[in-house]
Amino acid sequence: RNALVTTVAPTGTISILAGCSAGIEPLYSLAFVRQILNGEQLPEVHPYFQEVAEREKFASPDLTDRLVREGSCRGIAEIPARWRDVFACAHDVSPEGHLRMQAAFQEFTDNAVSKTVNFRSGATVDDVRRVFELAIENDVKGVTVYRDGSRKSQPMALRAEAPATAGDLSASVGRLVSLALARGAAPGEVARALSSAAAASTEACPECGRTLRREEGCTKCTCGYSRC
Repeated sequence: RNALVTTVAPTGTISILAGCSAGIEPLYSLAFVRQILNGEQLPEVHPYFQEVAEREKFASPDLTDRLVREGSCRGIAEIPARWRDVFACAHDVSPEGHLRMQAAFQEFTDNAVSKTVNFRSGATVDDVRRVFELAIENDVKGVTVYRDGSRKSQPMALRAEAPATAGDLSASVGRLVSLALARGAAPGEVARALSSAAAASTEACPECGRTLRREEGCTKCTCGYSRC
């Protein structure tokens, strides 16, 4: 019964509630918007990054807004290069880098190590295959991969459909708006409906409506919701 005594378990909900790091995962983003129960949205910045930004005198509301939009500090010139290197986020690390970090912990861990290898949306089958090959070569007992945006559309279909062009979508939306207005819908209601549709382009949290993120093999939200 004591053949396996150590592991690195998923800490999806625990890390959010406790305000600590999620296992051996890098930060998913340096800043995000937290939606509270009264509907108010509050921008939150990672506390260590905020501490450095204030100490080094490059903190600003504009920087916070940009971090909320982009997540990563890579490419933001007003942040000194040495700090851009320190505060690397999930998509700043190569898939091979993710796997090699997991392998380093696996060497001294009896059971599996919980870790998600994050891929950008343009990742190919060969990119994913290479990570699994590296996992085998490095004696990793389990590996989870997630390609950004892979949950936006139906995962299974009977046949592949040609993607609609921007012109097709604009024409369709225009016809629907015209029909709604002709049937007596208030312009404000139509505008709110269109805004809600745009916000729903990614998978939303069932508890608070914020965008979910994939981490440690789980789907998590900043409100504390997680699904593994």
